[in-house]
Amino acid sequence: MKRKAYLLGILLVLASSITSITWMLWAGTATSCSVWTEDALGDHKIQFSLNEQVYIKWLASPASATVDITVKAPDGTPILEDKNQPTSGVEIVTPAYAGIYTIMITGATPLFIAVGTFNVIPEVPILGTLLTFGTMLGALFLKKRT
Repeated sequence: MKRKAYLLGILLVLASSITSITWMLWAGTATSCSVWTEDALGDHKIQFSLNEQVYIKWLASPASATVDITVKAPDGTPILEDKNQPTSGVEIVTPAYAGIYTIMITGATPLFIAVGTFNVIPEVPILGTLLTFGTMLGALFLKKRT
């Protein structure tokens, strides 16, 4: 009977030690985070032009934690990968391709604590717009004459 109590005591101490070590390892990671994008003037924005600078900002907690930030292009290629960033900060990216970019923020464990997106729209040439408008007006004019 004493042997069982002794083994049970050792098991409890072992389980307690493992739990404490695990908690210490996780204590340095962020558990929640907000992420957003802004333009160069500091206005919140989610739609950008090609080659326009995108300011990616985040705020995580607890204050002593760190985060990992990854930004992926529309084809899934990482364009930014920063590890062990502070709980608040800014990264600047200049997207070269149109499409939807994904922002992923994790703590030290590979679990997402924040995910965001921003859209980069292709520039429409003004000449093409004017030619289309002129063609439309010409078609209307011809239709009225007949």
